[in-house]
Amino acid sequence: MGMKLDQHEAINLLKEMAIELGRTPTWYEIQKVISKHHIANLFGGMVAFCHAAGLQPASAKRKIDNTIFEKQIDQQIEEFSHKEKQKVVYERMVIIGDCHFPFVHKPSLDKTIAFIKEFQPKYVIQIGDLYDMLSHGKFPRSLNVYTPKDEMNEGRKMALDMWAKIKEVAPKAECHQVLGNHDIRPMKRIIEAYPEAELFMDFEKWFKFDGVTTHSDIRQELIINGICFIHGYRSKLGDHRDFNKMSTVVGHSHLGGVNFKNYGSEILFELNAGYIGDPESKALSYTSQKIVNWTHGLGVIDSFGARFIHF
Repeated sequence: MGMKLDQHEAINLLKEMAIELGRTPTWYEIQKVISKHHIANLFGGMVAFCHAAGLQPASAKRKIDNTIFEKQIDQQIEEFSHKEKQKVVYERMVIIGDCHFPFVHKPSLDKTIAFIKEFQPKYVIQIGDLYDMLSHGKFPRSLNVYTPKDEMNEGRKMALDMWAKIKEVAPKAECHQVLGNHDIRPMKRIIEAYPEAELFMDFEKWFKFDGVTTHSDIRQELIINGICFIHGYRSKLGDHRDFNKMSTVVGHSHLGGVNFKNYGSEILFELNAGYIGDPESKALSYTSQKIVNWTHGLGVIDSFGARFIHF
């Protein structure tokens, strides 16, 4: 859906396109290589982008194709009815929502492993908040649960066990570990209090697993088959997709579901993978009441599209 370029690279690309076309590219032509959002971030808009490259913006006027008037109405309808809208076919993916180890909902974790075994996905992605890091949170919390060391050791043990089981039941799956806002709590506390110590910390070791690719930069999107995977930071389903201008998979809100939107010739989606944490645990007891609308489950993508499976 578009390359991420700096201003000089974007201007050079626009000039090269203009030379090749013999005119200023239209927005429709350039959006295939640079997203509207990225242009807005770099230049403020398409007009300013063209001016920065020394070009006049292309006319937005459409050319009328008169060949349609040369056909009979019934012929035109017959041709249109046989045109099938191009459908994107996705490879099999399973997305595991927020785990919050060691405060996991074990029945949901067991169902997740069982589903992966039966489904045999090509990709398995844990979308962040693998750990809860209760001991390192800033909000009011109970200290009568685990010591920080015990919480981390128990959480690490559970995470290792989960990934080992996934590799066992789906040995051909390509596995990815994304980080979420809970995962980086300790590093945020360290940087706030003692930033000079950051270079001495081996924080990533807690997120390394055999046969799993870890993406340690929480701000860096993981792109697979044109789909953006990011832990997320917005609460409304569809906001990340609209911001990224591409199909997006998130976690974070614990609210599983799918939202679709038509963008001209294609339909984009946002899939929230829900969560498998334990809402009865001390770590997830920060809600205003016991009844919550969080949804246990996982995200699935295959040739039939994107969907959320509720446990």
